[in-house]
Amino acid sequence: MHYMHPAQYIGQEHVIGDWTLKVASVTPRVFIIDNFLTPQECHEIIRLGVDKGLKPSTLHASATARETNDTATRSSSNTWLARDTSYLTEDIYQRAAKLTNIDPDLFQKFHETSAQHHSIAESLQIVRYRKGEEYTPHHDFVSPSINNRFQGTRFATLLIYLNTVDEGGETRFPRAVNNYNAAGLEISPNAGTAVLFYNMLEDGNVDDLSQHGSNKILGNTNKWVANLWIWDPVIG
Repeated sequence: MHYMHPAQYIGQEHVIGDWTLKVASVTPRVFIIDNFLTPQECHEIIRLGVDKGLKPSTLHASATARETNDTATRSSSNTWLARDTSYLTEDIYQRAAKLTNIDPDLFQKFHETSAQHHSIAESLQIVRYRKGEEYTPHHDFVSPSINNRFQGTRFATLLIYLNTVDEGGETRFPRAVNNYNAAGLEISPNAGTAVLFYNMLEDGNVDDLSQHGSNKILGNTNKWVANLWIWDPVIG
């Protein structure tokens, strides 16, 4: 298992370069990084996503490797930007590597259509939620196969808010337990802020408490986010 930033108490801080990772949850491990992107960079990523073209978001079934549309579960639109799309996407991958203490050379171009790839980072997913749209609680990790519990899976998720939402759209961790409080955790979207959380435990098992979702958009402001999924460089 790769190195994981410690989360011993809420409010604990880790300084990495120009950023401060602030612990928002101990179980699961969730960190907030303010000013990860500038307002101009947020606008540019949105523009790149719009230019690429958005399609209805799909769900990936681990057991069958099939993608399905289920608007009752996920009712957003998205597209994908490869690392080499622009100088900015390249820089985001470099920042993510520094943030997670992983060699950036491992973040190669991810071939979306190939079952076998040589990168631990997927393409950058750009997502738009309109009024009334949401993503019900789910896990980012791939459930381990009964025949191979050491198979690779999504080790960490870097979620970047590209705009500020006036009402709704919070990122929700319903199973988060902190200070003996099982009320969960909600994070409001704020432009340029990033959220880093781990989908696995230090012992190599998946973290069931990392279940999360996107609350329904209640106001008239669309929600834009970028997702970067990082696979465990040790077993991925």
